[in-house]
Amino acid sequence: MKKIFRYIPIAVALVAFASCSSDDANDNVVNSKELNVFASIEGGVANVSSAANETRALGTSWDANDEIGITGNGYSNVKYVTASGNGTFAHALGGPIYYSNNNNNVADYWAYYPFVGTPGTTPTALEVVPLLTSNQTPAKQKEYDVLVARASNSVGSNVVRFNFRHKMASLTFVFVRSTNLAANYPDLTGLRFTLNNFYLNGTFSPRDTTITVSTGLGIGTLDYTMSADDGANNAATQCTKQLILLPQAAFTTSMSVTLTDPDYSGKTFTGTLNVPQLEAGKNYTVTVTVDMPSLTFSTSSITSWGGSTSIGSVNASV
Repeated sequence: MKKIFRYIPIAVALVAFASCSSDDANDNVVNSKELNVFASIEGGVANVSSAANETRALGTSWDANDEIGITGNGYSNVKYVTASGNGTFAHALGGPIYYSNNNNNVADYWAYYPFVGTPGTTPTALEVVPLLTSNQTPAKQKEYDVLVARASNSVGSNVVRFNFRHKMASLTFVFVRSTNLAANYPDLTGLRFTLNNFYLNGTFSPRDTTITVSTGLGIGTLDYTMSADDGANNAATQCTKQLILLPQAAFTTSMSVTLTDPDYSGKTFTGTLNVPQLEAGKNYTVTVTVDMPSLTFSTSSITSWGGSTSIGSVNASV
C-alpha cells in the first residue's frame, strides 16, 4: 500500500501536466483565427459587421471581385477580394492572415486598392499602378480610383474594419438647362464636353502609397460624351459627370459643350474655367448652365470627397 500511495502524487502531476499542455495547444488553435475584413470608403456609410451597403462616395459601389492588398501582423501584400461587391472581403492569394489572441494582441494593418504585385510579397518600388485618366467611363475609372486605409483589430477580436480614403481628386460637373432656353426644351442627354491643359498620366506606388504625376508626358485633353453607362446621370434637363483626376496644381482650361438636341446640335457652347488646386481626397463641384449669350464663373471652394457643397457655377453660352 505504501508503494501505491508513493506513486499517486507523481501520476497526478503527470496528468495535470498533460492537461495543461493540451489546454495550451487548444488555446493556440482556438485563439488563432483568420482575419475577418470589412471595408467602406470615406464619404460612404459606416462600417457594420454585415458590411451591407458599404459604398464608395458619390454613389459608386464596390464592384464584384474588387481586390485589395493588406499588410500587417507579419503578413505582406495579401490579396483579399469582395466577391459580391458588398464590402465583405475574403482571402484570395498570399495568406490568409491569421490573428492570434494570445495576450490580447492588437495588430495594425494597412490596405490599398487596386491590388498590384505578388501576393504575400512586399511590393517593390517598381511595382506601380499606372494611372491614365483620359478615359472617364465608369468602367475605366475603377482602374485608377486609388484608395488607401489603415486599421487595427479590437482587443480579443479578429475583425478589422477599413475605412478607405481617396488618393485621387474629384472634379464634378453638373450640367443644367437654362430657363432662357426652356421654351425650346433642349435635350442634354448625350451631352459632350471637352477640357484641356492638365495632367492625365501618373502612377501609384503601393510600397509607400504615393501618387506621382508623370509631368514628362505633358498635358492632355479630356473628351467625354455622356451615355447610358452613366445611368440616371445622363438626363434630359440635367446631367452630372464626376471626373477622377490626378492631384495637381491649379490650371486654366477651355471648355466646350455640344448637344445632340436637333435644335442645338450645330452649336458649340464654350468658355474658360479656372480650376483650383486639385488635392487628394477633395471634391470640386461646378454647375454648368447652358445659356445665352455669355460664360461666367464664380469663386470656388473645396469640400471633402463626398460632400455636397458646390465650388462655383458656370453659365455656358453659345
